[in-house]
Amino acid sequence: MTLLMKGGLGKEFLKAFAISGARSLAVIDRDLPIAVQACGEIRDAVRQELGVPEDEISEVNAWGCDVTNTDEVRRTVEDIGAKFGGSIDILVAAAGMISKDLDSSQVFVRISRSLSIRSITLRG
Repeated sequence: MTLLMKGGLGKEFLKAFAISGARSLAVIDRDLPIAVQACGEIRDAVRQELGVPEDEISEVNAWGCDVTNTDEVRRTVEDIGAKFGGSIDILVAAAGMISKDLDSSQVFVRISRSLSIRSITLRG
């Protein structure tokens, strides 16, 4: 089973899937170092929860991808499919943006960008 997620909230979903026995996991974040860090946190969570050695933990891989860019999303999905030898079985689209210091002049732009993240679809 191949699972595809974003970091952040998606990371928590991936932890649960990994602890439940999923074997192939993909973490996507706009910033690759964040995705790599999430992979380590997922492996650590499985190790702590199940007490299993490293070689029994799900394969967790990181990809950097700006999910507002359709071409980049398409390439990333193709790369993940090639890596895991098939299709993606489960996709949890948990991408989103939060900003602490948002002034009123930026509200529309930020909301618009957040909605565009959630509305991208892959075609064909």
